[in-house]
Amino acid sequence: MRETCDHSLANSWALCDEALGVGNCDVAMQRRFSRSSWRWMDAYEKGLKGALAAWAVKMCSKHRGLSHAVEVKMNAIAADESAAAAVEAAVLAAAAAPAPLL
Repeated sequence: MRETCDHSLANSWALCDEALGVGNCDVAMQRRFSRSSWRWMDAYEKGLKGALAAWAVKMCSKHRGLSHAVEVKMNAIAADESAAAAVEAAVLAAAAAPAPLL
């Protein structure tokens, strides 16, 4: 496509039609990619990153976006992580506190 592009909109549309034509790209594959893309966009929109976003997309069975059950599980995981971080911060603060003078 880059070799034949002249950077005009009309030519770009023609090249896209040719590249995504009936014989060149399977429609079922385009639809699977589209559904997966919607799920990833929804995960990122909800603030998920990295492994948690991948897990949520993998667990999703909704056509577009993340299902309510997946969101409930994600919230539980996030609450557990924040509780663990609070405990760790308290332990570090207690260890960093100076010893009392006698």
